Amino acid sequence: MIAEIILFVFARGAAARFGPNRLIALAGIGAGARWLLFALTASVPWLILGQTLHALSFGCAHLGAMHYIGGRIAPQLSATAQSLCRVSGAFSSALRCWRQGRFMPASAATLTR
Repeated sequence: MIAEIILFVFARGAAARFGPNRLIALAGIGAGARWLLFALTASVPWLILGQTLHALSFGCAHLGAMHYIGGRIAPQLSATAQSLCRVSGAFSSALRCWRQGRFMPASAATLTR
């Protein structure tokens, strides 16, 4: 959370320097690195580092999406566009959780053998 606060303090400069497309790409790289790190270690210091990568995976994606919307959507529609962006993300998360939940009993059984 502290890393995200730092990112958002410098948000205007980051958005101007990288632009929305690069911020969203950076978010994808950060998410990949974060989940790879979680898959490879149980060491607390590395897990703490992985949590700070949330600033990249979520923070840059949110910042990039909001700047993309701000630059391409009419001001009177920007609140609707932001809402649709967040709802689509929440729906996508819910769908992935549901899909993974269907596989959990089978994979959990193989871990305990």
